[in-house]
Amino acid sequence: MNVVLTISVDSPTKDKLQNALRASKKVSRVVVTCFENRITRRNFLLAARDESMHTAEYVYIMIENRRVGFGTAANNDLIWTTGLPANDGRDDDAKAVARRVFYMDNQPYNDSASFAKDVTAAFQLPPFNCSDCFVNDTLGRSFELYDAFYLYGVARSRARAANPTNPDYTGDSLSSFSQGEIQGQTGRIIITKNGTRDPVYWMYMLNDRDLSMPIFRFEKMFEPTNMVVTQLATDAVIWSTRGGAKPLNKPVCGFSDDECPGTLLQTYLGAFIGCVVGIVMLLVMVIVAVCLVLRARRQAEAALDRQWQIAFGSLLKPTQKSVTNSAFSLQSSGTGPSRQTLDNLTSQETELHAFYFLNGDAVVARKHQMRFTMARQELVQMRQLRSLDHDNVCKFMGVVADGPQFMTIWRYCSRGSLEVGCDHQRVSSNGRILQVQPHP
Repeated sequence: MNVVLTISVDSPTKDKLQNALRASKKVSRVVVTCFENRITRRNFLLAARDESMHTAEYVYIMIENRRVGFGTAANNDLIWTTGLPANDGRDDDAKAVARRVFYMDNQPYNDSASFAKDVTAAFQLPPFNCSDCFVNDTLGRSFELYDAFYLYGVARSRARAANPTNPDYTGDSLSSFSQGEIQGQTGRIIITKNGTRDPVYWMYMLNDRDLSMPIFRFEKMFEPTNMVVTQLATDAVIWSTRGGAKPLNKPVCGFSDDECPGTLLQTYLGAFIGCVVGIVMLLVMVIVAVCLVLRARRQAEAALDRQWQIAFGSLLKPTQKSVTNSAFSLQSSGTGPSRQTLDNLTSQETELHAFYFLNGDAVVARKHQMRFTMARQELVQMRQLRSLDHDNVCKFMGVVADGPQFMTIWRYCSRGSLEVGCDHQRVSSNGRILQVQPHP
């Protein structure tokens, strides 16, 4: 672990602690603390809560020497409470930050309840005779005092065992015989070769019931190369209160929240805009193509409609000319002498028929007493009729809708109807029709 910032706070009020936290979150998300009393410790928790530094990305390591972890409600020593009768109502705020704390504490006492009970009872006896002493602070010192005398006794016993007839109780001798490990009221007592006690620390976290749970044990801390770290809980359990995810060394958005990676849209904005522009252009091209096709289709239909939509003004009445002199007269090519011209039929106009010239061609107009409004289906039928062209079918020329009377226009057949022609046919011996003579 690299220490990137060290802050010492004199007279640590909540506001001062909050200022220190504000400075620390600019460079780190892991904060290691050491406080002298529970009021300062709780003020730190509240300062972190007010600074919104209680999310899963923050890790707090509190190094203490209480030997009780986060404490218990029964002993009234929970780190998020004041322990005083007066309550500011912010215990839950402090507890929210305590759930982000890894509490590194000296190993717990051995049989502390029984020993504390014995010490409390002893203080009420002579020579102390103290029935109303505040024994909690005294109890903490009594454990160490007990172990000091116990270790001294163990060292003397070892010296005596080494040389029963002439034991060496000098300081150097007792220091040498103190080396090793014994169990005392303060836990495992490990004395190194230089006469110091090698501490054993435990690290705790709050479980899902907000109770202290040991997760690591550290031994031989004065020998970094030989230090023993024992993991007491699985990774899944350790990070369970953080959604199962281990916090990052550096937040995704950086310590100043100004390094956030762009969203998918921001990252590929250029490509996205290009795709949108391409799609829009493709849609425009498709729409334009469809419009052009529809327009061409409408123009083709309009052109076909103009073929059968005949203006009344384009119809010319036949002039009263002789058959031989009229350029527009029609006559039979048969062998008989009879002839029938459109000029001769002018006087035969009836209520149902009239005769005209249309662009030089003789036509017959069928008069209708009603005018018709044609739907799309009828328009299609008109185009089909106009395009029908066969020698044995009377050619449909079109419709006149702008005249004084609605008329359908047909090509004029100068030889009369087939029925009339069949009355003047000449048949060969084998039944073939040799010639059809128009009706005179």
